[in-house]
Amino acid sequence: MKITPRVAALTAVALTSGAFVVGIDSAVAPAAEAACYTNLTETRAYNASCRPKARHWVVSRSSGTHYGAFVAPGGWSTQKVCYTNVASRGVSVQGA
Repeated sequence: MKITPRVAALTAVALTSGAFVVGIDSAVAPAAEAACYTNLTETRAYNASCRPKARHWVVSRSSGTHYGAFVAPGGWSTQKVCYTNVASRGVSVQGA
């Protein structure tokens, strides 16, 4: 999914474990919210400028929530496997 200026509704915002979480469910996050990451898919996300670090996550209806590693700007946060039945996906920004 490519982040574009033309946006759909943000589906979930929550504070968890000291991180700012943006939940995406087949929608594009608002440009202001999504400015620091790009190329969000079910298996990875590119941290363009999220500081200090960001990580990719997915929620599978069959196996729960799974997190990629926190990565610095310029890195890819990836899942170790491709999960099925994905209900949502997003990026957590550390310390935001």
